[in-house]
Amino acid sequence: MDGFIRDGNISYSMCDLFAMSCNQEDRATQSLPRFAGFSARNPHGWGVGWYEGGSARIERAPGRADYSEQFLESIEEARSTNLIAHLRYATHGSQITCNCHPFVRQYHGRDWIFAHNGWVTGAEDHPMAEGSTDSEQIFNHIMDEIECYQSRGEIRGTI
Repeated sequence: MDGFIRDGNISYSMCDLFAMSCNQEDRATQSLPRFAGFSARNPHGWGVGWYEGGSARIERAPGRADYSEQFLESIEEARSTNLIAHLRYATHGSQITCNCHPFVRQYHGRDWIFAHNGWVTGAEDHPMAEGSTDSEQIFNHIMDEIECYQSRGEIRGTI
């Protein structure tokens, strides 16, 4: 896979995602530096999210992960059963920290981490969004729908 979507004669670069889910806390100190190598084609930002003591921890910044000391420090600290990393190719929103994935939102006393690859046309602005990416807007709308369905009793015992 080369990280591109082809639509006829047009090619679009795509972000890259890395996810880890384990039954015991672990670190991705061997995989994530290799993952950072994809920053050459996704130079607009990076982010790493994991759970630490039941709370979400997010580290993110604009620029290339493979050039970032903060990225290297983050992956040394990240020890969790669930971890997600994202390398950004900006299609929506400027190249600033709040537009870098992953995003976090609290619901029902719990932090939810979200990262997305691709784009969503027609994503409406959401008042809880800190940035201007379509991904963060959609994440907040999804969380609103979960809250709405659960309040009506249509989702039970899953959240």
